[in-house]
Amino acid sequence: GASQSGRARLSAARLANSLAVRLVALYDALESSHEKNTAEAIPTIHSYLCRIFALACKVLAVSASRHTTISANQNGVETKDSCYGIMCTIARSAVATSSSGMVFNNRETTGEQDGGQGAISIKTAALLFGCSAHEEETLRPRAMAALDALLAAYCRVYKADQARAAISGSAMDVDKNDEPQEPENPWAAPAHDQGTLEANSTNFSQLCRSLLPLLWTSAKPSQPKASRLASARWAGELVKPIDCVSACHILTYLSGDVDVTASSVAREGLGISDRAANDDLAILAAEVGERKDLPEFQEFVECVFGDTDGVGSYHDFSPRGQGTALRFGFICLLADLYGGDDESVSIYLKTITSALVDLDSASSASGTGRGREALDLLDDCCFCLTGVLGSSSFARSAVVKSAEVNHQYLSSLSIKVASSKARRLLAESCGFLYEDANIWGDAGSDGNWVDA
Repeated sequence: GASQSGRARLSAARLANSLAVRLVALYDALESSHEKNTAEAIPTIHSYLCRIFALACKVLAVSASRHTTISANQNGVETKDSCYGIMCTIARSAVATSSSGMVFNNRETTGEQDGGQGAISIKTAALLFGCSAHEEETLRPRAMAALDALLAAYCRVYKADQARAAISGSAMDVDKNDEPQEPENPWAAPAHDQGTLEANSTNFSQLCRSLLPLLWTSAKPSQPKASRLASARWAGELVKPIDCVSACHILTYLSGDVDVTASSVAREGLGISDRAANDDLAILAAEVGERKDLPEFQEFVECVFGDTDGVGSYHDFSPRGQGTALRFGFICLLADLYGGDDESVSIYLKTITSALVDLDSASSASGTGRGREALDLLDDCCFCLTGVLGSSSFARSAVVKSAEVNHQYLSSLSIKVASSKARRLLAESCGFLYEDANIWGDAGSDGNWVDA
């Protein structure tokens, strides 16, 4: 009874997997040949692949539920294994970049989607993220492989769209540079489809807005490390080129993950190298000048450090994630042509000084603070404070005028903190304050500088 039915499903899944491999090979060959006599064969093969893909999605939908139970027999495991193979095969083929979009929408074509207009769906992504979180341990690597294949498919579609947009933009520039000629029939003059370019850009922006809740859910510490790793990869490789600020928000959060691989992928996505290499401000400034993948300082500060109680609040970051967020914020400040607006610098500076006060209070209460993580965060705070005081006159003036974290507090802190690196950086911060004569006149009188 049940065992016979399980063997039948396994045989069907293996046959579908084998058929998918052969049909994909034929489909890719016909697509690359560009021969006229293949016009009828390609839609037929595509239809068969849609049915096979739908079968795999239907089988794996059970594994995406949090109520998934471990398969009691080997047949069920091998059946799902074959279905993951089907999804990997089709997602890696030219079928994924076809205009139908069935790979992203659980085999439905774009014309059947609710939004229409070629909208890019995340139905398959949601299915596979659910599988990566709830699948049994033996099959979780297969779910991750399918997620990676789907991510690569999204990236290929995005790059192809960008290439088409670049070609269309070049054609428009060429037309603008040509000498204007009055056509015989103005109504018959060809027009560039600017609306199509804007629609494509809107589609990918909508894709990111749909993906972000899914990625934040997968980034939670309660999720398996496979899900958190997948979230870091998707944010760095797909979301970042489209919505840099939101992607960097997720990546800074995941940079403090307890899993070394997930945190390393997140830091790589941010473009942050080893901490020791970033401690020289001159070297860091030179590296930042060559980067083109950084968000605007104001946008990043408002997104990460602003007064938001929503998902991904800075106060929910781990100490290591908070340190990475501060460092990355300073990198964005260095890349800002105008040195950041005063309000953004004020929010960023307040975040640093508040962290210093909290760390100082924790250290005074327990004698050691929170261990190594606290010392690393202290070093990051002092490094970023030194950087922002050295680059912003507004920040120096704000510190001198502060009633809590001012030059006197920093001078005292530079003597008693446990980290020798932090003491050196705090002393350097005080030096930036004392070297700027203008801020002391603003604070009251020139005598304030002498008293300090």
